[in-house]
Amino acid sequence: MTRYFPAVLVLLIVGATALPAQESGDRTKEVLGRTTEASVYVKTQRIFKYERFPTSGSGFFIHPDGYVLTNWHVVADQIEGWLWGEEREINAKVLSLTVVIDSGTAREREFQAKIIARDRGRDLALLKVQHAPKSILDFNDISAVTLGEKVWVAGFPFGDLLSQERKDTMQDEVNPAVTVTSGIVTSLRRDKAGNIAMVQTDAAINPGNSGGPMVNTAGQIVGVVFAGIRGGEGLGFGISPYRISEFLKQHAIKISFSPRTILSPPQPINVSVTPILTALDTKRGEVRLEGDDIPSVTVPLEPMGTTLSATIDFPERLAGIPRPERYIATLRLFSSSSPKPLERRFALDAVPESMDPLSSARDPGRMLEDRKFFAHEMEIKDFAKDQQVGGGERSRRSLADAGKSIKLNRSPAGSVIIDNRAVVEIGGSQEDRERYRYITDPDIERAAREYDGLVRQLSVQQQAFYNGRYYAQYYERREALNKRRQAVAAILRANDIVLCRNPFFFATRSMTTNDKSKCSGWESIH
Repeated sequence: MTRYFPAVLVLLIVGATALPAQESGDRTKEVLGRTTEASVYVKTQRIFKYERFPTSGSGFFIHPDGYVLTNWHVVADQIEGWLWGEEREINAKVLSLTVVIDSGTAREREFQAKIIARDRGRDLALLKVQHAPKSILDFNDISAVTLGEKVWVAGFPFGDLLSQERKDTMQDEVNPAVTVTSGIVTSLRRDKAGNIAMVQTDAAINPGNSGGPMVNTAGQIVGVVFAGIRGGEGLGFGISPYRISEFLKQHAIKISFSPRTILSPPQPINVSVTPILTALDTKRGEVRLEGDDIPSVTVPLEPMGTTLSATIDFPERLAGIPRPERYIATLRLFSSSSPKPLERRFALDAVPESMDPLSSARDPGRMLEDRKFFAHEMEIKDFAKDQQVGGGERSRRSLADAGKSIKLNRSPAGSVIIDNRAVVEIGGSQEDRERYRYITDPDIERAAREYDGLVRQLSVQQQAFYNGRYYAQYYERREALNKRRQAVAAILRANDIVLCRNPFFFATRSMTTNDKSKCSGWESIH
């Protein structure tokens, strides 16, 4: 039976493919230079059964705003692997996604990537990084593929196994340089409608090539590499330009809801559909809102320039029915080029009834902050203010103040990266501010936060034990966590910090009697 393999590097395989002889001519040099500059190394960290493991693949820039095209299986939460003696699809969630530009060179830089769209049927995915590439392969510059024409394939076969620096330094993870192979189009595989679905080539394709570009001698995209055949020499496949175009027309759009959470009391929901890379091939659409406690409502999407938009007025709730945890919004776009509409479903979380309503006699600024927080509309500027946020509470720190006491991440170019961790440390959630509000020393507060984090990690380790997956590495990890927790606990005890268990917050033994009365009892930190 013929066995296809996805050309993504999951299990590292020893082997290499020789580069073709370099061809002369300025045009060839220009095409190869642009193709290799546009190609990127895609690295993922996945998790399976409490273990993290790396995978890798290829991709390439298709737009000056930093959009990267790759395969679905390179960034999917499912992979093919051997489990219990058989090849199976297993769920392995992607925890982090990195795009490496100029990989394997002195100029290389790494950027965190965001998944814009994934299409399992076409095996394509669109990513976005905050970077303006030097070179792109224009997806609008696509030529008709012809049998026998010469093609070039760029990518990163076998991942870091082909890194010279890895061999020199014996490091486990070093980014490789791009590899280019050449061949010809040996077959054009068509779907039932007669459209070209796959481009077959004899160019060398190996694990790790997935998502890389296949271009012709003019530098035009003729395919996205996605598979080879196990044991087959000179049998590789690329996704055709027709399917690339289909994917981008249907998925390269941004759909937003504002607010993204159903508040209490509810407010109108603004929906917008904006094309990212191509013009919308539609002027018609609709969005439907459904929930257990409301009658369903459907609103048409109206064109406004290049955008489709709608406003959903939240309907009156049905009497006697509890508010659900979430509502479902179904968006449908009708296209003149396809008889089947594009349909997307979105879950809109609802503020729990225990928080009803988000209005009271409190300070209006705090009430507005609560609504923005629960609507997922908080921005970094909302956290970075030097102002009093409530009676008796400390001033909120600005970014400049935070920079003095928080080790902020920096990109290879030296820019500060404000990630979720930094936002939490700068502002923190309302729950965090209450838990640490009685600690006035920033160093002691960081120790208390570290203590909480260690306790959470130990809880995860304990769960692994209960699930029967308590191997030697878990024991060693737990011992290391315990040792650090005890050291941090000693620091807190030395500074007279105690822990109130109900409600949960850190405090000092010397706090006022009135503040002590808020806690049912104190515990020494251990």
